[in-house]
Amino acid sequence: MKKLLFCIIPLLVLMGCASGRKPAAQAAGTPAVKNVVNPHGIDLDAAIKEAAAQMGENLPVNTEVALVSVASSSAQLSEYVISRLEAALVSGRKLVVVDRANLDKIREEQGFQLSGEVDDNSAKEIGKILGAGAIVTGSFINLGDVYGLSLKAINMKTAAIAVSYPADITKSTRIETLLASGGGSTGTGTRTAQTPRATSATAAAAVPPAPTAPAPAVPAAPVQRNSNDPSYKVGDKGPGGGLIFYETDVSYSAPPPVNREYQSGQNGPAGGLVFYPAAHVQTPPKVDRAYQIGETGPAGGIIFYINPQAGDWKYLEAAPASAEFSRNWGLSGKTVRTDVTTGAGQQNTKTIAAALENNGEIGAALLCVDLTAGGYKDWFLPSKAELNLMYRNLALKSLGSFKSNLYWSSSAADNNYAWMQDFSDGSQKSAWNGRDGGADKQTTRLVRAVRQF
Repeated sequence: MKKLLFCIIPLLVLMGCASGRKPAAQAAGTPAVKNVVNPHGIDLDAAIKEAAAQMGENLPVNTEVALVSVASSSAQLSEYVISRLEAALVSGRKLVVVDRANLDKIREEQGFQLSGEVDDNSAKEIGKILGAGAIVTGSFINLGDVYGLSLKAINMKTAAIAVSYPADITKSTRIETLLASGGGSTGTGTRTAQTPRATSATAAAAVPPAPTAPAPAVPAAPVQRNSNDPSYKVGDKGPGGGLIFYETDVSYSAPPPVNREYQSGQNGPAGGLVFYPAAHVQTPPKVDRAYQIGETGPAGGIIFYINPQAGDWKYLEAAPASAEFSRNWGLSGKTVRTDVTTGAGQQNTKTIAAALENNGEIGAALLCVDLTAGGYKDWFLPSKAELNLMYRNLALKSLGSFKSNLYWSSSAADNNYAWMQDFSDGSQKSAWNGRDGGADKQTTRLVRAVRQF
């Protein structure tokens, strides 16, 4: 009871004081100001931590999150918000943040900045390229008395907004400094310098002479370059008339055509040693008949996918179990442009094989290119999505004699890791997302090549 009275008495005293006089604004005949919690906003770092906590609570544990962009008038301010959010997510130990270096490469390819506006569709496309489970975008704007911070996390699997976090941010010297150092035409903390008024004398002296009209420019003759020309840069017009949008850091030139027979131990056309002279392969004629999933394909493997939009190809065939082998992925530390979607495996393999040859390595993709099975020599390393189809349509039905182990895909996760699939439970993983105990692209895994026809 004593405790209760101790709480109530001060309250009564305050009520008595309040009833004895009116607020100054009200006494003057003006409307009373509505009492608002935190009318001047909250600290920026506190808001970022709060947003990170909400993301940790509303996204599945171990989701790979790509911090795509925070639109503002200052690249420095956007970088600050992104880096602090990254640190908060990592400290929370619930989500996995996509490697910033890999994301920066994608930004460069897609032609936008960290501080620029990115629509949801573009952000989702970036998340898809990175293999991320969620993407985060945001904005930071000047609202007058406070700043407005908005952060949004989209679950890539469900395409739903998992977190929508708005906050009023207190103005501070730190924010003003970041905004001023970042520049921008729509600055939210910078001022435009006023031009001094010119006197009549100085104005007359400052009038420049009328410019001489330049001679009409004569268009230069187009420069003819081949596709391997190293002078091509992102944004240049390519040999096909389009714009160059990606430049790999693995440069190579196409080897000369093979126009002679080589034996083991001889120098090959690229200057290395021939280590395996494959027998001449006569590609069997194309079989024009309908196949069903699970049936034996023309190369003696098993059909595991039927393309509903058949164009250049309609079926995917997994190699026979006798053609399965183990090998490392290779190209550790190298950036190789690959895709994760169905139909991308063949091009992925060509890109990886060329990079392996240029780097003097023999990896899984190169061995798939050299594989001969069932009289066919058009095998490739499946993409992440194609590998999953092989698991779902064959392994789960006890077809194909797959082992309960990890198989490589041709989809890179980043410079040091690539996507794999565990055929014991169907999970797709990479060491990069922390779920495989430290293995990287140099680790030996199982390989089951596929072909399309």
